Amino acid sequence: MPTPDDAPSWPALRLRAAEFGDVQRLRIALNNRHGRAVALAEAKGHPELGALVTEAVPFYEMMASLEDLARRNLRTAYRAVVPAPLRAWQAATLGAGEHLTALLLGSTGHPGIAVPLDKDGAPTGDPYHRDLRDWWAYCGHGAPLRRRTGMTEDDARAMGAPTPKRTTHLLAEGAIKARNPDLRALYDARRARTAVTHDDWTPGHSHADALRLVGKEMLRGIWRAAQADLAAGTVLLAA
Repeated sequence: MPTPDDAPSWPALRLRAAEFGDVQRLRIALNNRHGRAVALAEAKGHPELGALVTEAVPFYEMMASLEDLARRNLRTAYRAVVPAPLRAWQAATLGAGEHLTALLLGSTGHPGIAVPLDKDGAPTGDPYHRDLRDWWAYCGHGAPLRRRTGMTEDDARAMGAPTPKRTTHLLAEGAIKARNPDLRALYDARRARTAVTHDDWTPGHSHADALRLVGKEMLRGIWRAAQADLAAGTVLLAA
């Protein structure tokens, strides 16, 4: 067994998740800029701009390769850092892809252990056990709140961190698209219920509400797997 001094730790996964997010956002921004330049060249007939766009193709291909490398690095860190019970949950949950699970855990740390961090990711306090409600809230799936002027700091925190919230939504979408039988049944039952209790909702509103419930159930599964890891006493109390 590795010792806490030489074992891969959660900060390594956090770093790889942050790297992937940075590279992906840059690649998307550059591709959008490229698309606007192509449209302008075609609409306005700017041959010089069209030539520049053509010359830039290898650059955009390089960005795609860099994103792929960041994705592979994230998965490598996930396999080295994340304990077996959590990886077993992912492997057994139809629609829960390894990449998204790695991205989620890289942005949250161990589901059962919270580590206060500053804006640069440095620990600012002692680790403490995170209960299920805290885990839901951090991932943006606690009690529903709408952002408003004059919100307290506690209210803003209860809305969840952006990356875990977005990634949980994508995990839920993946489970529904993969037709995970249990989660699909939960989704369908929720939509059938709100069709009666909220008949003023649009289909999009109903879909988002049901996806939120699916995401919350997936987070419950991840948190329970984390409790098994804590019970085994193998977790490293790291950010």
